[in-house]
Amino acid sequence: MILLVAIGSIVSAILADASRDDGIPLDDDLRLRILEKARERGLRTGGGFCGPTAIALRKVLFAGTGRLVFAVNRPLMEMGRPVGHIALEVGGVLWDGDGPMEDEEALRAWGMLDFADPDWQDAGIDTPEEADDAVLLREDELSRHQADVLWNHMLSCPSGPDMETILYRAAAGMYRDLRMERLMQPAESMTLFHGTTRSRLPGVLRAGIVSSAQGQGKLPLGALLHVTEEDAHRAAWALVRRDTGWPADRQAELETRTGADADGEIVVLRVALPPDRMDRLVAALQNDDGYRGDALDGRRSLRETGAARYQGIVPARWVEIPAGITIPERGYKQLATRVLWEASVEARHPGLLEEVRTGGSLARAALNHGLSTERVRQLQYEDGAWTRRDIATRGGTH
Repeated sequence: MILLVAIGSIVSAILADASRDDGIPLDDDLRLRILEKARERGLRTGGGFCGPTAIALRKVLFAGTGRLVFAVNRPLMEMGRPVGHIALEVGGVLWDGDGPMEDEEALRAWGMLDFADPDWQDAGIDTPEEADDAVLLREDELSRHQADVLWNHMLSCPSGPDMETILYRAAAGMYRDLRMERLMQPAESMTLFHGTTRSRLPGVLRAGIVSSAQGQGKLPLGALLHVTEEDAHRAAWALVRRDTGWPADRQAELETRTGADADGEIVVLRVALPPDRMDRLVAALQNDDGYRGDALDGRRSLRETGAARYQGIVPARWVEIPAGITIPERGYKQLATRVLWEASVEARHPGLLEEVRTGGSLARAALNHGLSTERVRQLQYEDGAWTRRDIATRGGTH
């Protein structure tokens, strides 16, 4: 263990020296770029490598700081067979091999199992509630027994490539590449706009603007940035409609249901993009489903479409939140998401939730809405799951 700590200190010192010599700070955006290069070289997050990868992140990219956070299914953990995921928590932000996670719920979801999978039922999961029962455990709060179980099942490295070596070599290669990227940069920053929802602001303040694909096993698509505030506002509503399945011609009704405009739910952030990061802009062309990348370069995309994507994290220090916007308390996002889920169901099957909640016959509800009884039963379970999560968010019991 002493040797591992010493190696981690040496690696961090090498990166710190490179940062000073080149004038290139090791910030969160650079960490994400290093991770992208490391994944190309074989860095893994899943398949039993989440633990070794989290330890490598701490040694190579965070100078030995931070603590491990385990997301596990509680019933299986109590049986001594933990299943889930491991991330590194630094400054209140959770990181894994894909970069910063949106919030604790994104990590906790790794411990929530699919009850329909017979493998979990064979493992001892008897009810959907047990499948959903996920818990976060932090390494400095573990009992001796918990630490032993987690080490034996989630931290012992499987046979395969060494994650720390892969990450260090990617970091060294990235610093070499950055020396070339510093040539012929513009002299002034560029002001762009990003549309989002108020419920996401705590995540923006913690981790910056992160692509929506982050944390889902995909490479980041990049944060969508616009030339005008109006386009950013319109794009944010387009994403809300896409997530809920709500028709565009009924946007006013969706605004009424969510209270979005009245409560300032749609927020347009001002982003000051530094001149030495403008080369990270790539094209974003608008279509009915949102935005997609294209072969156009970022600056041409801004001129011709009014939008571009930033490849990487947009750090919080570049972002200006409009005056008068209230940052929501913990748990607000979850409750707001429930409103959007209800709106989505109502858009597709008007009146169905009311029938289910008032104790009506599932078979009759299925007949009325052209659905299978099993699908109605699933929606009833999801509705109940939201209620249980709301109680947990408020600190109650269930």
